[in-house]
Amino acid sequence: MDSMVPEIIFNYSELYASAVFNNAFMYSKGFAEEVRKNSNEAIGVYTSLWKPKGQTILKTLSEITGIEWREKTIVAYIIDQYRGYSSPLTIPANMGESRFLYIMTHELTHRILDQRERAVEHYESWIKSKYPDIMPIVRNHVLVHAIDTALYLKLFSKEELDEHRGIDGTKKFGDPYVKAWELVDKEGYQEVINALKESKA
Repeated sequence: MDSMVPEIIFNYSELYASAVFNNAFMYSKGFAEEVRKNSNEAIGVYTSLWKPKGQTILKTLSEITGIEWREKTIVAYIIDQYRGYSSPLTIPANMGESRFLYIMTHELTHRILDQRERAVEHYESWIKSKYPDIMPIVRNHVLVHAIDTALYLKLFSKEELDEHRGIDGTKKFGDPYVKAWELVDKEGYQEVINALKESKA
């Protein structure tokens, strides 16, 4: 598949940052300055880290999922002391290269699944038939983790993927992510992806 991939632009938005911190910027000048400084410093660092590998990651996500990118440009908002998020694409500051690339891949996997209407329809039916009581956050991440497994085995290494899997288990709300990884192991990442690819657009 030789399709278009979006350009990723790293940016910082004071308004967005203030909103995600529930307007804390209004009450803590020191906190606001720290977030602003660290976020802006990360823009150049992340741009340089993304440049040599980003297009390959985006193309590989499209190949694995069978979904073409429709967005020409995606702004990745850098917000220090916050979490990763897919829409708007939001990336924490102060990460090393390996963790940064993993979080980018993870959030962009969520993002590409939104590029085509009804893209996950068959997958949703498939996993609900197997696990009717599965939580939505687990159901969503079984698919994302399966796709990320395929990508990491192709572009990076199993050891690096396992390292990031381990970090999921240390998060404050990590249990759903760990459960999703367990189901990927049980079903097989390719079987999960096959269920996605049988979806009808």
